[in-house]
Order: sequence, then C-alpha cells, then structure tokens
Amino acid sequence: MNQLKAQLDMMLPLYQQAGRPQFTIGFGCTGGRHRSVYAAEYIAAYLNSHAYDARLKHLQLPA
Repeated sequence: MNQLKAQLDMMLPLYQQAGRPQFTIGFGCTGGRHRSVYAAEYIAAYLNSHAYDARLKHLQLPA
C-alpha cells in the first residue's frame, strides 16, 4: 500500500495541473478473501484525508 500511496502522491498533482478532473482506480480480487474491498476502502480514506474527493463504489457488495 505504501508504494501505491507514493505513486498517487506523485501522479494526482500532475493530473490536477493538466486540468483532468477525474482519476479512476480499480481493485479486483480473485482469491475470494475480499482484499480488494480493504484496499479500495483504505485508499479512498487515504485520498479523502489528503483533500481529494474520493468516491467509493463496490460492484459486488450489497448497498
């Protein structure tokens, strides 16, 4: 997760400078252990704590 956070810290300001209003990240889980759910929620919380408007959508979980 630290490597992903470092990449996002580097890339997201560049996207903002380029005038791109959206950035999409997708996580998938093939092992059935819901690691993708944790990863998505962790990164969304990280981005929200850094003044980004991260919106989380789980495709296969009940609303």
